[in-house]
Amino acid sequence: MADNGLTYDELKLGEKAREAFFEGKSLEWIKDNCPVYLNTRPVFGNLHVTDFEIARVFAGLGGLIVGDTGTGKTQAVSDIYRYYFGGDKSTGGHGVWIDGKPEMDIYSEVFTQLNKGEARFDLTDNIEAMIFSLNEMNRCPEVAQNQFLPLGEGAIRHRGRTYSTGREGV
Repeated sequence: MADNGLTYDELKLGEKAREAFFEGKSLEWIKDNCPVYLNTRPVFGNLHVTDFEIARVFAGLGGLIVGDTGTGKTQAVSDIYRYYFGGDKSTGGHGVWIDGKPEMDIYSEVFTQLNKGEARFDLTDNIEAMIFSLNEMNRCPEVAQNQFLPLGEGAIRHRGRTYSTGREGV
């Protein structure tokens, strides 16, 4: 992520929403234009949960966020996904959001499409996403969860080959 010119100040989650609120912006404007999540639970030294999430994004590292219901996991990821990566690739952003469900098959639902002329499934441009959000992965059976493992390594496996994910992966 460092090569795209983002600075630490640009990655501050929550602070931008708070500043906009005190500047008199409407809550609707803040919701549409600012990341709103801020978890100030101290973790190490003077750093809190949000600082670590910012550092992870800034470093371009994958991550797994776990916690109790209602602790803001989805909100934090949604803010990063929408605000810093522009949302879904289908609407001009750089992300792919995957909601886990019991019958999940990421290959047929997310990464391939039927090529009728060749009678085979080909990779979609979703492989070029800069962020993959796997929400509620715990709802998937283990067989489906195993499909997500290569994504954590920055890859997807298709027809016996391994393809790197991201803008320069294909």
